[in-house]
Amino acid sequence: MKKIRRFIVPMALIITVGLLAMSYVFRSPEDSVAKEQAAYEIGANDLFSSFETDENAANEKYIGKVIEVSGEVLSIEQTANGQLEVLLMVENPMGGVRCVFETAQQQVISELKTGQTVSIKGKCSGMLMEVVLDNCALTGN
Repeated sequence: MKKIRRFIVPMALIITVGLLAMSYVFRSPEDSVAKEQAAYEIGANDLFSSFETDENAANEKYIGKVIEVSGEVLSIEQTANGQLEVLLMVENPMGGVRCVFETAQQQVISELKTGQTVSIKGKCSGMLMEVVLDNCALTGN
């Protein structure tokens, strides 16, 4: 009986920890960002300009934070892995704000049109050619 108890208690603990970890990993990221309070509300051009002017300062200020950005939709694309991306226009023709949506947001994104002004909330991950926001959710249009 003691051998069985020594086996069952650790296994129950491992299973519980595993289930909690899975629920954290597989939770819906777009829901959590949609419900989070934005640390900053900013126009797409102002966000891009802050990275273009002083990328180090902008990295410290914005990376990892939820930002609500507003701007005009330049393009809407679907990536090979099923994510949807909305590129917001900025004054610099070589830049923009790329908002990456999870596949669960596809119905919302299908309602968008190029040239439309939108507000999108997402978590900033920095700047490559464009400023990138991940796990985005549409907040208004």
